[in-house]
Amino acid sequence: MSTNKKRFINHHSKISFIMKFKDSEQLHESEFEVLNTIEQEILGGKTIPLVDNVEGKNRLGFKCRENHVTELGINQSNLDSIPESIQELPFLEYLLLQRNKISQIPEFIGELGYLRILWLENNNITSVPQSIGNLHNLTVLGLKKNKVESIPDSIGNCSPLEKLDLGKNQLTEIPETVGNLASLETLNLGDNQLTRIPDSICALSNLKYLDLPNNQLPSIPASIGNLKKLLTLNLNNNRLSALPDSICECASLQFLHIEGNQIGALPVAIGNLQQLKMLAAQNNQFTNVPESIGNLPNLFHLELNQNQLTSVPDSIGNLGHLKALRMEENQLTAIPSTIGNLQNLQVLRLNNNQLTEVPDSLGNLTNMHTLIVSDNNITSLPTGIENMKKYSVLGYKGNPIDKKSKKLVKKLQKRINMKVLN
Repeated sequence: MSTNKKRFINHHSKISFIMKFKDSEQLHESEFEVLNTIEQEILGGKTIPLVDNVEGKNRLGFKCRENHVTELGINQSNLDSIPESIQELPFLEYLLLQRNKISQIPEFIGELGYLRILWLENNNITSVPQSIGNLHNLTVLGLKKNKVESIPDSIGNCSPLEKLDLGKNQLTEIPETVGNLASLETLNLGDNQLTRIPDSICALSNLKYLDLPNNQLPSIPASIGNLKKLLTLNLNNNRLSALPDSICECASLQFLHIEGNQIGALPVAIGNLQQLKMLAAQNNQFTNVPESIGNLPNLFHLELNQNQLTSVPDSIGNLGHLKALRMEENQLTAIPSTIGNLQNLQVLRLNNNQLTEVPDSLGNLTNMHTLIVSDNNITSLPTGIENMKKYSVLGYKGNPIDKKSKKLVKKLQKRINMKVLN
C-alpha cells in the first residue's frame, strides 16, 4: 500500500476509506480496492493520488464525492487495455485514459451509467462497441489519434453528447444516426478517410464547430445551410469542386476554411455571411471573386492566394475591418484603387502575380506594416509607402524597379527602420 495512504475501517458503517497525507477522502471499500489493484497490479506500485483536477499535467489522479470515485485519470502509463476493475466504480463520471496503448474499448463500458466524459485520445483503438449507446449521460467522447475504422449506429442514443472528437482515425463513413445527437455542439471528423458526410449531420441544430479537413470529400450536403448556429466550418484539403449555395445561409458562421480543394468559384451570395471574420480559400481554382465579397462587414482576414485570379472587384475596398489580405500566386494584372480604403489593413501580399503597377492609394494605408509585391513586373512603387509604420517589411525583389523607387526604399530603411526582403 502507498506510504501516503492509510486504510481505516469504520466498524459502525462497515465502510472503508483512504486518508490522504494532506487531506482525507472516504471511499467505499470495494472502490478503494479497485484503486489499490490498479496501483499494484497494473501501475507497478505507482500511486494514484487525490487531485483537484484529473486533467492538465496530472498523469495519474482521482477525485471523490460522497464516498465514491467520480473521476479517474491514468495517462501515459502504457496501458494496453482498460482495467476490468473499473466497472466496479459505478459512480464514475469522468474517465481519462489518454496516451496509452489501449487497443479496444470493452463492452462493459456501457455499464458505467453515470459516465459523462470518456477521453481516450492517442491510443491504438480500432473500434467502438455497440454498448457505447448505453451511456445516456455522456456529454464528451474523445477518440482523437486512434485507429478507429467504424462507429456503431448506437452512437445516436447518446442524446446528451455535446462534443464528439473522432479526428485522426481511419474512418471511411459516419452513421446516419449521428444526426440524432441534438445537443451536439462540436464535431471533429478531420484527418480520416471519409468520402461522404451523411445528410443527417445538417439536422444538428446546435452544432457550432464542424471540422472535416484532410478527408476525401467530393461534396458536402446541400442542406448545410440548416446549421444556423455554426461558427466554424473547416473543409481544408478535401476534393471539393464547389460549395453549395446554401452555405451562405449559415447565418452565424465566423470562420470558413476551404483551403486546398478544387473549388472553381465562391458562391455568388457569399456576402450574406454577415458574421464572417475569416475566409481562408487559398490553393483552389478561383478565377474571380464575387462582387458581394464587399458585403462582409466583420471580415478581418482574407486568404485568396494560390488561385487563378485575374482580377478582384472594386467592392473589396468596402472591407473596413480587414487586417490581412493575401492574394499572392495568382494571375492578377491590376489591383483596384479602392484597396486604399482599407484603413485597418496591416498585411498585404501580392507577390508572384502579373502586376505592372500598384495603386497610389496604398499610401493611405497608414496601419500597414507588411507589403510584399515581389516577382511581378512593377517598375515603380507609390511614394505613399513612406506612410507605412515603423519597422515595416517591404518585399519587392524580382521587379524592374526604377531608380526613383530604389532611392525611396533606401530613404525608408533609414527613417522608419524598414526591413527590405531581397
